Amino acid sequence: MDKKIISFAEENKVEELTECLKAVSNYELCKMIERKVLKGRNDTFTLVRAILLGSPPDSTVCVERRSHVYKQCIDALQKNDMNNKMASELVGLLMLEADTLPGPTLAELASIYVDGIKSDSTQSGKALELLPKILSAIASQENIVYAGNHMKGSEYKGHVLNSLCSCKWDPGSVVNLASMFRDVPLTNEELKFVIEKVLRMFRELDMGDIPALVYQLLLLATKGHKKLVLEGIINFFTEQDSHQKPVDNQEFSEDLLDDSINNTESLRHTEGTVILHISFAVKQHQDLGREFLKCLKGYQNCSATKTLSPFSLAMALSLARINRFEDQIFDFLKTTFLKSYKDHEKQSQSCWIQEVVSDMVSVEEYVIQTVQNSTYGWDHVVQGLVQLGFILMDSFGPKAVFGRIDILPSIQTGPTHQTCQLGAKILLKTFKAHEMVRSEILEQIFNRVITKATSPVSHFLELLGDIVFASPQLLLDSTTKVREMFDYLSFLCPTSAEGLLRAIQPLLKLSMNLKDSLILVLRKAMFSRQLDARKIGASGFLMILKHFRVLGGIRSSQSSQPSFSSSQISVDVHIPHNASSNEALCLEILGNLRRCLSQQADVRLLLYQGLVDVLDRNTQLRDPILSMLMSQLKCYYEKNEEMNPPLKLEPCILAQGDQVYLAEPLAHLLGCIQLCLIKSDEIKKKQQSGASDDDDDDDDDESAVQSELEQMMKSLINRMITSEMEDFELDKSADYSLANSVGVRNNIFAILILGTYEALIEYTFMTGTLNESKVRQMLQLFENQKKLSGVLREKAGAAAGKKGKTQAKSPISLLSLKFVTQVMDFVISENEDYDRDLVDTLGENTDFFKYVLTVTQQKLHQIQDKGQCDGSEGKQKTKIFNYCCELAGLLLKYYKKNQTGEGSQRVTEKQILTLTLECLCSVVTIVTQQYISDLDKFLSSLAETKDNENIDEQIYQDIKKLQGKILIVLSSDDLSLCKSMLTYLLTMGQKWKTSPILLRELSQDIHTQIGDIDQEIELDGRTNFAVVTQRAAAPTVLQIVVNQGERELDNTDWVVTRVRADATAELASSTGGESPQLTQREGHEKSICTRLGVIVTAFHELVQSALPIGPCTEQLLKVLTRIYGTLTMLVKYYLSLYASRSGHLSARFEKLVKLSGTHLTHYCYGLITYIQTSESENITHAAPDKGKKKKDDKKKTNTAQSGKANVMKQTRTIPNLIFAIEQYERYLIQLSKKSKINLMEHMKHSTSRDFRINTAVLAESLDNQSSSDVDDSDGENDESTVGDNTTVRNEQTIEENSGESDQENEPAAANVPDPVDEPVKKKTKLAAKRTVGKKSKS
Repeated sequence: MDKKIISFAEENKVEELTECLKAVSNYELCKMIERKVLKGRNDTFTLVRAILLGSPPDSTVCVERRSHVYKQCIDALQKNDMNNKMASELVGLLMLEADTLPGPTLAELASIYVDGIKSDSTQSGKALELLPKILSAIASQENIVYAGNHMKGSEYKGHVLNSLCSCKWDPGSVVNLASMFRDVPLTNEELKFVIEKVLRMFRELDMGDIPALVYQLLLLATKGHKKLVLEGIINFFTEQDSHQKPVDNQEFSEDLLDDSINNTESLRHTEGTVILHISFAVKQHQDLGREFLKCLKGYQNCSATKTLSPFSLAMALSLARINRFEDQIFDFLKTTFLKSYKDHEKQSQSCWIQEVVSDMVSVEEYVIQTVQNSTYGWDHVVQGLVQLGFILMDSFGPKAVFGRIDILPSIQTGPTHQTCQLGAKILLKTFKAHEMVRSEILEQIFNRVITKATSPVSHFLELLGDIVFASPQLLLDSTTKVREMFDYLSFLCPTSAEGLLRAIQPLLKLSMNLKDSLILVLRKAMFSRQLDARKIGASGFLMILKHFRVLGGIRSSQSSQPSFSSSQISVDVHIPHNASSNEALCLEILGNLRRCLSQQADVRLLLYQGLVDVLDRNTQLRDPILSMLMSQLKCYYEKNEEMNPPLKLEPCILAQGDQVYLAEPLAHLLGCIQLCLIKSDEIKKKQQSGASDDDDDDDDDESAVQSELEQMMKSLINRMITSEMEDFELDKSADYSLANSVGVRNNIFAILILGTYEALIEYTFMTGTLNESKVRQMLQLFENQKKLSGVLREKAGAAAGKKGKTQAKSPISLLSLKFVTQVMDFVISENEDYDRDLVDTLGENTDFFKYVLTVTQQKLHQIQDKGQCDGSEGKQKTKIFNYCCELAGLLLKYYKKNQTGEGSQRVTEKQILTLTLECLCSVVTIVTQQYISDLDKFLSSLAETKDNENIDEQIYQDIKKLQGKILIVLSSDDLSLCKSMLTYLLTMGQKWKTSPILLRELSQDIHTQIGDIDQEIELDGRTNFAVVTQRAAAPTVLQIVVNQGERELDNTDWVVTRVRADATAELASSTGGESPQLTQREGHEKSICTRLGVIVTAFHELVQSALPIGPCTEQLLKVLTRIYGTLTMLVKYYLSLYASRSGHLSARFEKLVKLSGTHLTHYCYGLITYIQTSESENITHAAPDKGKKKKDDKKKTNTAQSGKANVMKQTRTIPNLIFAIEQYERYLIQLSKKSKINLMEHMKHSTSRDFRINTAVLAESLDNQSSSDVDDSDGENDESTVGDNTTVRNEQTIEENSGESDQENEPAAANVPDPVDEPVKKKTKLAAKRTVGKKSKS
């Protein structure tokens, strides 16, 4: 029968085919189709086409036959019983004929699909390809009757879609369903409903199926709701990363090895594939990229988890490869990183913010996680990571100081520096993880070091040093690039060259060829004509000497013999260092460095400073170094013991015409010698303790140079003590002016002698055992030094007072940080091992102790600015920290011991105590900025306790109590002390949530001391802080309160913005009731309202205070404007909650609104009137009288002009305040309508723009109206005159605005009545009708 049907169809015999089909039941036809499908025959399509051809849709029987055929074919397709080719042909045929089906049949077929999806019987995606056509046909029907229900076709289509998306989907068919919805005609709401359903299915799918589903979603997003799709994908993978994170941090065990690693790899590979799909989709549809940027920017004010999660960051970096979005994405990332660090800093500075916004997100952790994830084949992200790292370092790196990059930069701290450091960490991690970008990273670093001629490159050199230190073997493959850098070494500035040498130093021990290349470059630099090149050569050789230690082998006494050439030294990387080769190399370098002793003073200075560090690191070079220094000293040393002075100063200078230059830094030479001798003593003691008797003769031979130098130093000490200033041709009558060559020469000599004294003082104290003779020598040297420095100061001060003269800078002390620390320990510590007589001798000389404190302060300032100081051990971080800890304890102990509290202290003692506190403050600043990780050690050493737990809180409580007692009890006229104490108290209060309460108490004290605007009100004379006196209240304390108030308002604005952004994000991603988050948000709202309430009550006191007109009132008006701006922001937040139906007003907010109306707004208008009236009175009183002298007239005219200037200034501040108040009230009215709560109940309407009429004068005027018209007119004029000078604060005044007042308020509103143009009688009638002006006091 089936053959017959097919043959009729092929011969196009429609009538015969129709008659034939009538003879066959629908059941039999379905069985035929089923048998064809089961046999896998290719003529199934032919049979179905023949049946449909013979069943025209114009008869009921044929329609029913068609319905059975469709049902049978759909059933076969759902069971996946046929091959793809047959299924595709059959689906195409059914789709062509679907438009001919009537509405009930279409509805029945749609219900079959819905039932199949509910029962998970749809196993093939081919079956679903027919459903979009069926739904499209249903939507085109005007009316559909199904199961007794009548509805429009589009409505029924929506009903089917609702049924589809409401049922549970089989995870295996989700991708097919998502693909099917692409072809379904959907409205905007239906599309959103479908997308949300597909996104919810993400969690039920295997990781391997998610990329295909994302691809279908992206195709579906071309219809709309791109942002919803992107947010759903980002939120899913962010959640997966958060689940994976605890597993990553666990230690590996046998249970976790399989599952956790496999899950992590599967997730990372899935994320990489998804990012590729999104990147490809963005290239095809750039609207998707714009929506992604909008999505990121929408979450910018939320937590960084929304914008900087590893998946979001990776996707952003992948999209940055598209030129259209590159600049936008990197600008956004730069801004977001910087903002995150700023937010973190704000959170760390305020305890209240930490409580309200508790999530302290580590941006660095997210970024490093992204770099680690990129190792799972995310090659499309790696290039973006490199580009991001360099962009951050270029944008937020250190800047040139006064346009010079050779000046050492100050210590970098803060969010900008942290962002720069983040870029360096990104590049370091990427360099270690990806071989494909290593050469590019190195090339970029080298290019910046070479070409950055106008900005510092220290951060790039630090990055290079970190790369070399972390993975030196990886750089051995790039030695060619390093050697190329050496060619440009001598053209760099000295600081950059030194940083580069320090960075690549570890490579020199791994590559002998690299070391030989560097030595050759340094040799050429030493012979260069450029001073900077010579300094680079010297610093490079000193660096090699420090790190190539001599452990034994060739004796140092053989240094006079010919040394090996560096080209003869070849050491295999895998063989330990040959000490003999190292010594030969070091001796050869020392020979090269001897050339420095005949070069410029800067090169010699660099050599002297570096040799001390070389000897500290490479002790076997003691004798060659001492021999070289001794030969140099003999050029300036007078051998004849009977001759004074002992030093020849003339060879130390160089004259070229009228110019005089320093040729030999003799003081630094002596300083280097004495430090090397001290270090040699330490070495000698160590050698003697561990050496055998057989080596005694050799040691005696080798220490001959040291002994000779020691004798020379002793002779220098004795002869410098007996030498007078006249011996050096320096006395009070000498010329020290810098304007001529003689004065410059004398200044140079004086500085050299001062440095010599300091070097000899340190040598006397640090060598051997301290005795009475040495102490006496130290003090005698100091007296000579003091005498000479006094002459220099005197001459410099006299020269500075004359025009055209320049004052000489005070020279930097050559004393080391180690020396000043040991001297202070000797004087202060009360150690039993010290001789008390010697301690008293040094301690009683206050000038010497003050001098040591001054030098200590100088060293600490150097460390504070640059992280290092001049002198021995001044660049070693660990030793600097140890000295700081020791100094802090000694300084604190000395201050406690000598703070008697009496007024009998001498001026010098007070200066010493001041220096002590300044040094202690510098130490604390250094530790908190540069050694924050070791803060516990510092505090424990300061507190002299072994219990490190809660030590910071204990110290805070002690300081807080001390400050509180001082501020309550102390009554002083010292404004600087008052300012410092209150500033510290408020700063610490901000960290412990008490700052607003302190503001309120201080505002009460200001109000009490200054008095009220209304002079009739008497205030209680008691104050919370005795330090707030009438003299200090304004402007000193007022400025502190206003500044702190602005900081509190900044914090409140930030918290409101953050809470609002979080609420918006929660609403966008919410799927149901989230009561815990709602409760938490309500707690934040209460906290904000409470804090603002305290601030309002604080400024309630200030607006009533009779502040002096001028800067004080201007500052107050500005901060009041800020307060209303913050209140308006909070009102807008509640309006957004009502707009999204996600919140309601809290009772505490209603109280805040009431408080702002009764305690702030009500008094702001009185303050405005007080300011305007006071200014008007000042101008009136300052008006010049014609009978006075011209000088008095001029003074009064100037006063009047200054008063008018103040009025013009207030034309900006007062209207801004009024505008802020009215904006606040405007949004309050809107919120009242939304919430059905009358929030304007306690708001007083503005009177600043109304007429102000004195009711007392008005009554008198009305009584006089019965008299003559002329008298009535005069009375009204008098009334107007009196009314202009009457205060609204009197509460019986509603006076008319003057012309100046109208001008002030003009920017705030245009419709201001002009009382000047109205007749006097009309004003009187208006005043009689109105009952305005009585202000009730609250």
